[in-house]
Amino acid sequence: RNNHRVLVFDSIPRSNAEAPSIVIGQANFTAGSAGVTQQNFDQPVSAAVCADGRLFISARSNHRVAAFNRIPQASGAAMDFVLGQAGFTANTLAAASASTFNLPYGVSCISNRLYVSDRGNNRVVVYNSVPSANVAASFAIGQPNLTSSTPGSDYTAVSNYLNNPAQVMYSGSQFFVADIGNNRVLVYSSLPSAALASPALVL
Repeated sequence: RNNHRVLVFDSIPRSNAEAPSIVIGQANFTAGSAGVTQQNFDQPVSAAVCADGRLFISARSNHRVAAFNRIPQASGAAMDFVLGQAGFTANTLAAASASTFNLPYGVSCISNRLYVSDRGNNRVVVYNSVPSANVAASFAIGQPNLTSSTPGSDYTAVSNYLNNPAQVMYSGSQFFVADIGNNRVLVYSSLPSAALASPALVL
């Protein structure tokens, strides 16, 4: 995260200090500066590869998710498109919408959908199909619409609002959201398909 890069290993490391194959976000292995370009990140925190081969990396402090149509094969590769910003050199913090993020964190590809934990907007943004360009999100978990960012709290009856969600996971039957601002994990009995889906239980 603080080297503003993602390291790629061609195989799972099996011993200490194995060297990565390439670096994404920097031109080489000794660079570590933040940037807002078609090649650079500012605090990347999560990465996901979808079934179609696309790679998504959340760049937290750039308020965007970088997208690569395939996993890069050389260091310093350029992004193919971004989500959350109008272009490669923008990192504007804007109001919640279907096309903006505020400190995006976890990214996950589940059942041909892309999920982005949009921490600063207290929601998980869902794209009903894996994006192939800079498109608007379909709906948000944890908010009634794509322009709301109201934080929920664990001492209210509004259990389907989120507060700084960090990660999501799907087991094949249950969907989990780490709702860190409320010190809990929400468990849904199936993949949510609309805004303000209600969890089945809380951990």
